[in-house]
Amino acid sequence: MKSGTDMSLRKSKSLFLVPVGLLLVTSALIYLPNLLQATVYRDDWYYVLDRLIGGPGVFQAMFSIDRPARGPFFELYYLLFGIHPLPYHIASYIWRFLSGLASLWLFHQLWPDQRRATLTMALLFVLYPGYLRWMEGIEDQPRIASACFQALSFALTIKAIGSTRRLTRIAAWIGSILTGWAYLALLDFGIGMEVFRFLCVFIFVEQGGTQGSIWKRGLAALRAWAPAALIPFGFLFWRLFIFHNERPQTDVGRQLGMLVSSPFATTATWLIRTIQSAADVLIFSWTTPALQSFFNLRLKGMLIGGFLAALAVVAVCAAYLLMRQPAGPQPDDPEPERWKLQAIWSGLIGVAVGVLPVIAANRYVDFQSYSHYALPASLAGSMFMTGLVFSLRPPAIRLPALAALVACAAFAHNAYSSSVLDEEKTIAAFWQQVAWRAPEIQPRTTLFVNYPGVDYGDNVDAVNGPADIIYFPQQTDEIPATYQIMSLPQSPKTTTNIMVGRDAPTGYRTHVGTYDFERLLVLTQPSPSACVHVLDGQWPLYSKDDPDQIRAVGAYSKIDGIVNSSRQPKLAEFMFGPEPAHRWCYYFEKADLALQSQDWKTVAQLGKQAAAAGLHPEDWVEWTPFLQAYAMLGDETEFTATAHRLNGDAFARIQACSILTRMQAGGQAFSPQIQSQMDNLLCRGE
Repeated sequence: MKSGTDMSLRKSKSLFLVPVGLLLVTSALIYLPNLLQATVYRDDWYYVLDRLIGGPGVFQAMFSIDRPARGPFFELYYLLFGIHPLPYHIASYIWRFLSGLASLWLFHQLWPDQRRATLTMALLFVLYPGYLRWMEGIEDQPRIASACFQALSFALTIKAIGSTRRLTRIAAWIGSILTGWAYLALLDFGIGMEVFRFLCVFIFVEQGGTQGSIWKRGLAALRAWAPAALIPFGFLFWRLFIFHNERPQTDVGRQLGMLVSSPFATTATWLIRTIQSAADVLIFSWTTPALQSFFNLRLKGMLIGGFLAALAVVAVCAAYLLMRQPAGPQPDDPEPERWKLQAIWSGLIGVAVGVLPVIAANRYVDFQSYSHYALPASLAGSMFMTGLVFSLRPPAIRLPALAALVACAAFAHNAYSSSVLDEEKTIAAFWQQVAWRAPEIQPRTTLFVNYPGVDYGDNVDAVNGPADIIYFPQQTDEIPATYQIMSLPQSPKTTTNIMVGRDAPTGYRTHVGTYDFERLLVLTQPSPSACVHVLDGQWPLYSKDDPDQIRAVGAYSKIDGIVNSSRQPKLAEFMFGPEPAHRWCYYFEKADLALQSQDWKTVAQLGKQAAAAGLHPEDWVEWTPFLQAYAMLGDETEFTATAHRLNGDAFARIQACSILTRMQAGGQAFSPQIQSQMDNLLCRGE
């Protein structure tokens, strides 16, 4: 027979391994499949580029104006991983998993008899679907690390209060204070969660048997919490009286100045946004992101998301069956249970106060640009949601309800990360073609870029980053770093600025550059199946799939920003993937490059090589450069054959006619036979 000690040890291991295993399996299923394929996304580009060009000291300078702790944090990462994105993504996942373990420890200390409930809280915190920035593996690294430090600090606080051994208590308090300062130094707007720390202490003290009125229990909790006051007050003292903040968005005095100057309007706005933000964190984060993204997925994405969600649900059900309580009276049988009320009310108050610093900074929580503001408060939100789930009657519907929440989280995260991967692959494929078309680009070139299906808005790092890393990656050790290639935003004002043509210096944190409209270069990929078109202002090649803004500014594009040389840029595979096979777009880009130098023979040769390989464009307007070459060479046979190919697409035919007519207006002469075929097949008297 097994001894009682062996049985107890086995049970103890089971109590530990099942929750940890569930957190590991579900988080891996939901985050890792797309995370391991991710490269560089949006703002991550300028982190990579500024450090690459500016050298050591960039990150310290970048955050010296508002969050100086992030400087050495990022520098350490750079020294470890350089500009390779994969280790950053793996690190962000590790932080996320560790935050789940820390929160599990915290909740288990508060309610040690509620094993399923405390695991649910930790699980919902790890899988929280309202935070949709985790694929930005570089920029969001401190936010994810801060969430881990926050949960660990709270857990250490409870450990310190509950410990009977002096040495353990001192070590736990030191750890709690240090990790508390760490999470606030990395994410200052998380300071509102210090109220939630006190609520956790209140619950723990109450669980310890403190009786009497709420004031008596509150006073006991206040005494127990007192050493933790060093965390918020120490941080605020440093922030307000020692550190000189230079960024308006994170300056407490400037933000509160709005309240003083307009108290009623500001108070009303803050109240509305607090309610809206708290509701998003508490309730809508579990439904809205999944519903918003699910119907935008293609069938393949739906199937993959559904499969991963099903696996996660199976893992949850298996774990909860393994954690089934023995037969007999259950600790959660009496109704109502005190722990559920504690979880609901503490979670509700924790979220409401947790978002207040965000609201006071005149921001709010949403599921697009501002989802990261929900991350600190999601710890309290997971407690609130668990209290609701475990309050459902009959108890048999609790596990299906939890399964539905896990499935929603899986769908939301899969849809978000899939859209990021699609954008990254689109941008990588775009620049692979640009590298074929543009061996070198002149410094001070200003780009206006249209990616297929990607609206990057004002986030021009999605263009600056790839362009400068490919063409001007040299380290200068100058801070701020000077970008040799700049990009214009996708906004209505850009069209006006191009037409007006006034140069404008610009910059952000640790990089600067100049919008030089005399060196504008317009690049467009009208659709995913089309090639990249470098527009030449003298005869711009438009596609029927080009947006109107491209057609409005194409005439201002100057292709002399591209230098035709023997150099071939080598794109880093860990950012842009391997070079694609040399299909139609390779021949088109090389022909377009030869066309820039009016090397008509090379253009014609490339056209014949492509035809011999059985290649053809998906966008028929891409036959036009070859038509131009055949027209200049007087090759009536190839010109006629190519013109016939365009007859099935009215837009492409009219574009070809327009470009050939412009060539003639610019002094190019065609043979009478070519002119006749042009009039009959392409222009048709237009």
